[in-house]
Amino acid sequence: MPTPYIYDPVTLLPVQWREKTVVERIRIYNPAITRFRNRLLMAYRIDLGWGKEFQRRIGICELNKDLSVIPDSVNDLSASIEGGDPRHYDPRFLIYQDRLFVH
Repeated sequence: MPTPYIYDPVTLLPVQWREKTVVERIRIYNPAITRFRNRLLMAYRIDLGWGKEFQRRIGICELNKDLSVIPDSVNDLSASIEGGDPRHYDPRFLIYQDRLFVH
């Protein structure tokens, strides 16, 4: 059985979240990985414990060939979602006619 790849949670947090996040209270899981236009992309669920402001968000980043997070590629995908429930769950990729979708 292959050894799981383990990331430092801080590397998967968008910069704007790092100051107000207690690393011990976050959970990052259920990633989706795809190759799109010669880029390796990973989207993942982040449960952030910000006191009464607990949030469930989706992060996205680019990985290099060794599966390490490329610095400055981490983004808050949830910020681009309009309407619907503010709690976002497990992302999945779909590529259709050279377009990338996340659902």
